Amino acid sequence: MADPASQEAELISALTAEANARDAVRAADAAAAATAHSGWSWRRRRILLPLYLKQESWRTAARGRTIGLGALPTSPRAQRPTWRHEQVVGGVERLAISVDPPTSLRWSLELARPVAVCGWFALRSEAWEAFRDPLELAVRALDEQGATVAETVVRIQPATRPLDRRWIPWRAELPAVGACTLELATYAPLGSMDYAWAVVGDVRIDLGGSPLAASSRMVARSRAWLGSARRRSRPLTPTSPIAILMPVHDPPLALLEATIASVLGQTSSAWELCVADDGSRNPVVRARLQELAASDPRVRLVRHDEAGGISAATNAACALASAPYVATLDHDDLLHPEAIASVGAALAADDTIDVLYTDNDLVAGERLRFSAALKPDWSPDLLRAVMYTLHLGVYRRSLVEEAGGWRSAFDGAQDHDLVLRLSERTQRIAHLPKVLAHWRAHGGSAALGELAKPLAYDRGRAAVAEHLERTGLAGSVERLEWAGRYHVRPERTRPVTVLLPVAADASVVEAWSSSVRDDDQVRVVGAGPGLAAWRDALDGVPDDAVVLIVEAPCVPSGDAAAALDELVGHVEAGAAAAGGLVVDDDARVLAGPVAFPEGLPMGVQVGADADDPSRHPSLTVASNRLAVRGVVALRAQSVRDRSVRQAGSLALAAVTLALGAAGARVLCSPHARFTATDAGTQMLGRTSISELLALDRGPASDPYWNPHLRPDLSDESYDELTYEGRA
Repeated sequence: MADPASQEAELISALTAEANARDAVRAADAAAAATAHSGWSWRRRRILLPLYLKQESWRTAARGRTIGLGALPTSPRAQRPTWRHEQVVGGVERLAISVDPPTSLRWSLELARPVAVCGWFALRSEAWEAFRDPLELAVRALDEQGATVAETVVRIQPATRPLDRRWIPWRAELPAVGACTLELATYAPLGSMDYAWAVVGDVRIDLGGSPLAASSRMVARSRAWLGSARRRSRPLTPTSPIAILMPVHDPPLALLEATIASVLGQTSSAWELCVADDGSRNPVVRARLQELAASDPRVRLVRHDEAGGISAATNAACALASAPYVATLDHDDLLHPEAIASVGAALAADDTIDVLYTDNDLVAGERLRFSAALKPDWSPDLLRAVMYTLHLGVYRRSLVEEAGGWRSAFDGAQDHDLVLRLSERTQRIAHLPKVLAHWRAHGGSAALGELAKPLAYDRGRAAVAEHLERTGLAGSVERLEWAGRYHVRPERTRPVTVLLPVAADASVVEAWSSSVRDDDQVRVVGAGPGLAAWRDALDGVPDDAVVLIVEAPCVPSGDAAAALDELVGHVEAGAAAAGGLVVDDDARVLAGPVAFPEGLPMGVQVGADADDPSRHPSLTVASNRLAVRGVVALRAQSVRDRSVRQAGSLALAAVTLALGAAGARVLCSPHARFTATDAGTQMLGRTSISELLALDRGPASDPYWNPHLRPDLSDESYDELTYEGRA
C-alpha cells in the first residue's frame, strides 16, 4: 500500500489537473472578468487537506503554495472558534477566527513528513488604543502524550508599537512526528482581558508547489455581484409576463412606497401588478393605491370594504391576473431589481416548471440587508418541517386555481399550505439560487419569529398534518421550540435488524439490546466497518427488510425507542435511507448529513454544538441530502448492491450516495440522535486519503448545497461580501 507521502502527491496531482482542466475551458471568461474588475483579489481554488482529514468536513482554501486549515477543535477544553469571515485589520481583509485570550484551539493531524503551518495574527483595530498590554500567540505541536515538540511564539503590542497595527505574519515548522495535535493559544496579562480582541487569519498548511489557477466558479460568482450595473444594461427578457399578487391592509406608507418602487424599478417590463386592498382604513393608503392603478396600465386594483384576511385578498388579486404565472409579494417586502427578468428567463428556458422559488434575505430600514436564506433545491422532507420556499414563490396560475387557491383557514401559513397542496399535484418544482426577494423584518413581521405571529405556526402545523392525511403518510406533526419549524414523526410498524461494529464493547451492545423491540434483532458484524462485513452480517435477512447500520460505537441519546422509530419509520414511508446525528460527549456533531460542494465530500455541521438554541435548521429539522453516514436506516437490498465497492470509514456514505445520486429520497433527521463512545469518536474523526480517493465523486452540483454557500466550511455559511444578489 502506498505511503502517506505518495498518497498526498497523488491527490495534489489529481486535483490540480482537474482544476486546471476546468479553468482551461473557461479561461476566456475568467480573463474577461479579471480585465473588467482588475482591482479585485480573486480567491483561490478550494481543495482537500492532503494529510489525514479530521472529518471529511475539513475542506480547505488553496492560496498560492498553501492549503487552508478548517477549524474544528478536538479537545473538550478547546474553545469553539468564531469565524469572522472577512476581518479587516489595517485595511487588509482575511478569513479570521476570534481568539480572545485565554483561548486554545486544537486540531488533530497526521504528519508523515515535515510541514509548516503559517498564518497572520492581529488585534482588531477598534481595540488598538483601548488595549495597552502585549498579546501573545503560541503555535505548538503536541505529541500523543501532550508534550511540546515544536513551538513558535508571536508577540504584538499595537498600543505602543505602530508597526503592530496590521496583520503580523507567522510561520511554525512542524516535524514528522506522526499523530500529533496542533495548538493555537493566546495569552494576555491577568486582569487586562478587556478589549483583548485578538484574531488569527488565513491559518494554512504549506505544502510547497506552485499556485493553482483562480477558481472560475468564484470568478463567476464575484462577477455576478460586481457586474450588476452591467447586467441591468442588457436585461433578460421572458417570453410571458408574471403577475405579482400584492394583498394590502393598512401598511406604513413608507414601506408601501418602497414595495411599489421595487416593482416599478424592475429591469424587465413583463409584469402585471394585481393589488387587493383588503379593507384599508388609512385614506392615504387608499388614495395612493388608486393613484398607482390610474398611472400605469399594468397595475390592477380591487378593493374590499371589509378586511377578509390575507388568503381572501390574495385570491382576489389572483382573479385579476392574466399572466400564466403568479408570484406573491407582501405589502412591505421588496423585490430585487432583476427578480422578474431572472424568473422569467428561467421559466422561458423550461416551460414545464409549475413551481419556482428563489433565495431571499431580510431587510430592515431603507438599506440594511442581512440573514440570507440560501436554500437547497426541492426538498420535500424539509418543506414538511419548515416553509422554506417562500420569498420569492412563483406558481403556474392554472395549477393554483386547480388546487383551490389560498385557504383562509390557514391565514398566516397560507403559502405553506398552498405549496404542500401543489407538491401533491406536481414534482416539476425548480429552485433559482439567487437572492431575488427581501423579506421585511419589523415589529409585525413573521420574519422576526414567533412573537410576531404566534397563531401562524399553529396553522402551519395543521397544514402539514392535513398534507400527511391527504398523501397517506402515517405519522404525527409536532411544533418545535423554533418558530415555524415542525417535527413530522413517522409511524413505525416493521422490525429492524441493527448491525453494530465489531469495535462495540459489551456496554454498547447492551444499550442497543435494551432499546429495540422484541421482534428486532441486534447483530455485531465480524469485521469492518465496510460493505463486505455488513453483507456477511445480513445473511438470511430479506432484501426488503429494514436494516440500521451503526458505523462506529455509539448509543441512542435520550429516548432510544423514539430514535429507532424515527429512522425506520422514514424508510417505511418511502425514504431510501434515513440517517441521524452522531455527537460526542460535548454534543459536538461528528456525523450525519454529507454534502458534495464541487463534487467532493464534506460532513455538514461537523463540530457544531447540537445543543445550541440558535443552531442551524440542519440541526433541528429533517431535510433531504445526497448522502448520510453515522447511523443510517435503509433496505437490505441497498447494502447488497454490488455496484458500490467502497470499504473503510466512508462505506456508508458511498452506499447512500449511490441512492441519492440515482434520485432516491435520502434524508437526515436530527430527531434521531446518538452519542459516540471514545472509540466511536476516534473512528468517525479520521478519514485517510486512500479512502477519500476511493469514494465516488458526487455530482458536479449538489442539489442540497446552495452554490453560494462557502465550499470550504461545513457550517453552511456564506460570504457576507459576495452572496448572490447583494446590493
